[in-house]
Amino acid sequence: MRNNIKKLLWLAMVIIYALSVFFRPAFYVKLFKPDEELNIMMFDSSYATKGFHLLFADMLYALSGQDLKQTFNAYTPQEAEQGYHLEQTYEKQIISGGNTSYNKISVSNTTDKEIDIKKLMENYTLISDRKKFKILIIHSHGTEGYIDSGGDRTENKDKNVVAVGTHLEKELEKYGFDVLHDIKMHDKDDYNKSYVNSLGTTKWYLENYDDIGIIIDLHRDAIENEKGEKIKLTYDTGAEKAAQLMMVVGSDGGGLTHNNYLENLKFAISIQQIGQDMFEGLFRPVNFRDERFNQHLNKNYIILEVGTHGNTIKEAKISVELFAQVLDKAIK
Repeated sequence: MRNNIKKLLWLAMVIIYALSVFFRPAFYVKLFKPDEELNIMMFDSSYATKGFHLLFADMLYALSGQDLKQTFNAYTPQEAEQGYHLEQTYEKQIISGGNTSYNKISVSNTTDKEIDIKKLMENYTLISDRKKFKILIIHSHGTEGYIDSGGDRTENKDKNVVAVGTHLEKELEKYGFDVLHDIKMHDKDDYNKSYVNSLGTTKWYLENYDDIGIIIDLHRDAIENEKGEKIKLTYDTGAEKAAQLMMVVGSDGGGLTHNNYLENLKFAISIQQIGQDMFEGLFRPVNFRDERFNQHLNKNYIILEVGTHGNTIKEAKISVELFAQVLDKAIK
């Protein structure tokens, strides 16, 4: 009897998964273990209700027999309508959005935590004196490529986000910042262990350099329309197009200890505020998430999404040039 029930559960799970693939949903599953973070990511371009995914996850969790916690983030058309307003053109720009706003600051809060931006930023002082600290650039998903990279993922460091990180490194150095750039592609051998691998790398740097003040995990996003066509997010500088930027900040909402998430959020909001003053429209809303993303290791730790897989490498490089100007303005 018990075996028959298990078979029926597995069959139901397969059917639900097949339906989810048929409807081509976009969803993100995060599985947590006490000492590490595992990512299972499935992206697609159109949207379905969360019900299929939640049921699928619950069944997977029940059958796995493992002590795991999981959270789902699936973006529906209603959520997109509420949080993101896109220009309906070939190139799109997220020009406003987020469910928490103050002045020019906008935060897309997908956690259960309440955020009062004005109150949060009271008496906050941004890190200063660039001569006294280093900036570390890493790539948890180093194989992420662009529209002209020869594929959405590539190990060619001249054509993926590592190249964009190298460009950011050089731009920051022009402004007198001391930069460390780790060019390892932590997703190269096992994508699901990307953050486990980058966790070890980041810890190594922190153990060997006691003056790391800012950590930037540089990625690129992936957005498609309902037809599966890639969407490029752009900011018009007046002379050329740059890829839009998005800062992602994690929290302890997924169950992992994270004592620095409010400091990380304050840092991102400060950068966005100055960025909006300098280049209004360059930054998408700060994305505040349940997942930790290793950001518990530093008070000024962000994920920086540079464009999407629909942008060109050139557009990505232009945007990090602007980002470097923002940091130059923000940090004395």
